[in-house]
Amino acid sequence: MAAVDFWDDADKAQRLIAEINEVKGQVDRFFELKRELDDAELSLELAQEEGDLELFAEADKTANSLLVDLDSFDLELLLEGPY
Repeated sequence: MAAVDFWDDADKAQRLIAEINEVKGQVDRFFELKRELDDAELSLELAQEEGDLELFAEADKTANSLLVDLDSFDLELLLEGPY
């Protein structure tokens, strides 16, 4: 975008910016899911240390929710590619 001739073809420039924003959204979503995974792992470790069944149940619920989110993200990435 810093290239001198970047804006010479406005349509191409706008398509490139849209693609960059899409990829940025995917990267942001990936790191959000990574944080959720880290939180789930921490919850499970805490449940194991405490031997707390309620914490195990919550960790299980979080893990199952994360699996659904990961499957959804995977499908989104699969369908967004060129075909």
